[in-house]
This record gives sequence, C-alpha cells and structure tokens, in this order.
Amino acid sequence: SKRFAKGLEARKEKERKRKKKAAVERKSKPKKINEFTGPRGFFRTIVKSSMFIIPLLLLISISMAGLAIGLELITQYSAELLVIISNSTVFIGVNYLLFLVWMSGMIALSVGLSWIFPAIVGSGVPEMRSILSGVYMPNYLRPKILPGKIAAVMCAIGSGLWVGKEGPAIHLSCLIASAFMSIPFWRHSIGKFKTI
Repeated sequence: SKRFAKGLEARKEKERKRKKKAAVERKSKPKKINEFTGPRGFFRTIVKSSMFIIPLLLLISISMAGLAIGLELITQYSAELLVIISNSTVFIGVNYLLFLVWMSGMIALSVGLSWIFPAIVGSGVPEMRSILSGVYMPNYLRPKILPGKIAAVMCAIGSGLWVGKEGPAIHLSCLIASAFMSIPFWRHSIGKFKTI
C-alpha cells in the first residue's frame, strides 16, 4: 500500500509539472489573429464568398435557362404536332394515335432515364432536405446525373404529365453546386471558409 501511495504521488506530481509547462507555453505563444475578424475581415469575407457564389449562381442560372428553353421547344413542338394532326384529312383515330405514340415515347424515355440513373426519380426536395439534415446519400449528388435529370424533366413535362420544374430545379442546382465544389480551387476556399 505504501508503494501504491508513492506511485500515486509520483503520477500527481508529473501531472502538475505537465500542466505548469502547458500553461507557460500558452502564455509565451503569440495569439493568432483570425484573418476574418474586424472591419478588414468583414470585407475579406464578402470578397471570398462572392468569388464562389457569383460563378456558382451564373452556372445555375445558365442551366435553368437551358432547361426552360428546352421545355419551351418541346412543348411548342408537341403543340404544333397536335395542330398538324387535328388539321389532317386522314382518319382522326390514326392522327390521335400518332400523337399518343409521341407522348408515350417521351414518357417511356423519361422512365428509361430513371432506370439508368435511379437518383433522378422524384422532385429532389425531400432528398435534399434529408442531405441537409445529415443523412448520407453518396450517389445522389454525382455530377454525371445532371444530363439525365435535365433530359428526364424535359421529357416528362413535354409529354404533358402533371409535374412541375421547381422541385427538379432544386435538385439540379444542388448537383451543379456539388460539381462546382469538387473543383480543387473552390474546395480549398470553402475549406478555409468553414473555419470562420
């Protein structure tokens, strides 16, 4: 028991010396000044964030404009096809059968794309909320999904299905942001940002 008490005292003394040495080291080290503090830091934060956000928003707006133009072209072509079919002199059942084949083909293409890219199914809003809540969904934000999602949305809306483009636009924006953040320059900048 004396031996145990001596060992305990030695450990306590060693711990006191270690704490004293750590306190001296803390006092002697100069304090690091964060580059993002004070008035200059506020300006640096604004400049750094705009270096990332402005190109990202430009890419997102260009892709959404492309989606809107594609949807406009497909719906315009479908409407012209319907006018041509309704004005033709061929038996009316054949005309509408051709129109039905056109619409069914676009729906089939949209469904086929969802089999190739399973992550494009749905609007994307619940999945994005899950990801933001911390659920790990590794294949959901891959950049290779982007063309499939755009084509599937264009085919689904152009075929006349009752779907909107707002939900898929959220998924598309997140796909673009994820691809944008995988570029080493931006990833490095964002890594610095997270330490603010």
